[in-house]
Amino acid sequence: MGNISFSYIYIDKEPVNLSSELKLSNKNIVFLHSALKQSTAIHHSDNFSKIKATFFHGSRFEKTLCCEQCLTDICQSKKELNDKLTKQKDVASQNIMSKVTVVENVGDKIDNIDDIIFKNSSWFIRGSESLKREKFLACSNEFRCIDGRGMALLTKYSNKNKEQSSRGIFLVMLALAYYLALQQISEELSLMLNDTKNIEKLDKLYTEAATFNARYYFHNPIAFSRYSTFEFWNDIREVYQLEQKNNEVISQLSQVHQILSDAQQKLEQKKAEKRNYCITILGLFLSLLGVIEVIDIILDWIHLK
Repeated sequence: MGNISFSYIYIDKEPVNLSSELKLSNKNIVFLHSALKQSTAIHHSDNFSKIKATFFHGSRFEKTLCCEQCLTDICQSKKELNDKLTKQKDVASQNIMSKVTVVENVGDKIDNIDDIIFKNSSWFIRGSESLKREKFLACSNEFRCIDGRGMALLTKYSNKNKEQSSRGIFLVMLALAYYLALQQISEELSLMLNDTKNIEKLDKLYTEAATFNARYYFHNPIAFSRYSTFEFWNDIREVYQLEQKNNEVISQLSQVHQILSDAQQKLEQKKAEKRNYCITILGLFLSLLGVIEVIDIILDWIHLK
């Protein structure tokens, strides 16, 4: 039975500084889209018990997430697990987005894995024993199960640098960063749609959101040549419904664009009406001056007679 680790993924306010080298498990990241590599920063502890990553550097929708290990003991009951986790208040009190269990070197046959591994993963991620053996997807190098509450990753072979498990955790963090950024855009757009009086603010948000979508959002940010990682991402993307979320944001952006166009048209119309009104008044004033001048001339002519 391999070693188990329990980790929380939570939002962190302090970003990681960008570096010329983007490494994970002490190896250069080669599977990520080049545009994302330029706007992503990663830092992890020597023993990989803590991984911190900042995504979308330079964007107002920049997100920093941290995955921190909180326990490494197999527990024989849900109560024992919860009691041990209670002692980890510093981590548990953070804004937890997801939970991860990793077990390495479990072998290549899922039937040979001890039931207690599945129970511990289920107790931690779901708070119950609903995460069964048959829910795990068998892949070339691991067995994995991902849902909105977290990920259980059982690697078939040992890896001193934890490259495989770190990669899986990083992909979940990327999905969460996407979800949080798209959620922020959606919420801000919704609030703006309630008040379209300030066209400049609405236009700025529309531009920022459209720029984020064009610059940072990729349906498949993983190189197809890294097929196992590519498939891993596809599973994670489906779980977090990123495609649906992005389509929702695109739809809202279209609505905002239409509202901006209508509002701008009305504004231009009001300006034109105001300008025409002023011209009309000026014309009447000049006409009045002309009439007065004619009267003065007539009066002068009468006096001369």
